[in-house]
Amino acid sequence: LMGQPIKAQGVPRLLKRERRSFGTFDADCFLLESECGVLVPFLVASLPGTPPDAPLAFYLHSSGKDAVFSHRGARSLADAGFRVAGVDVRGTGETCYVYHTEEEYAVSNSIMTGRALFDGRALDVLCAVECLRRCGAADAVSFWAADAFSLCSVLTAADCPSVERLVLENSPLSLISEHGLSAVPDYLFVPAMLSVLDIPQLLAIVSPRPLLVLNPVDGRGARLAPADVSELLAWTSAAYAPGGLAVECLSDETARSAAIAFLKGERGS
Repeated sequence: LMGQPIKAQGVPRLLKRERRSFGTFDADCFLLESECGVLVPFLVASLPGTPPDAPLAFYLHSSGKDAVFSHRGARSLADAGFRVAGVDVRGTGETCYVYHTEEEYAVSNSIMTGRALFDGRALDVLCAVECLRRCGAADAVSFWAADAFSLCSVLTAADCPSVERLVLENSPLSLISEHGLSAVPDYLFVPAMLSVLDIPQLLAIVSPRPLLVLNPVDGRGARLAPADVSELLAWTSAAYAPGGLAVECLSDETARSAAIAFLKGERGS
């Protein structure tokens, strides 16, 4: 699909690690090099009293690691006793581009050579997980990813056995649309992707690990009706391990509760 492996030789390299406080959160902060010259900051935050070996979940969003402190979903994870990790993959947070669009910056090869931005970001998340494993901070993690970053988390998990469970919230379900794709960033269109697979097939590559799809959307960001979801994910359901795929269309508050229960192993096989 990408033309080269997600994993690369010699990475990640941990450059810095320190403890800091952010309001009510305590955080273990890291700076790593995921590829030559690509610096990726990330952190693991928790509320006071959270055990150091508490389960760890990555909260992945276009806001980068700041989403850990500003999103209700991330706070719900912390309140439920999780350690919550956030990462500024290339082009987000502290690594945000200031004078180019994402595509212009990628084409200029200032931060990568021979990679699509899609798999470059997946590599950044993969390196963060690997860094935590090497540091003894976590042997297993889960992902809660929102919007288009849900697809990045799937690509990461496919190449990372440390990922146990995935929640995808507001994920687009197809790169094909009769009405345009305003909600799907251009960087998802990796070369010849649709000649190989679409999003339903991409989701199946993480089987048999449990997967919860919450409130999926179409190419313009509108929530899909349950009947449309069933039709779009028919291929995924047939290919996925029995009992491993769950799809829910819920209100926001109920969706957060469902995600927490799923990541705790209280729902799904």
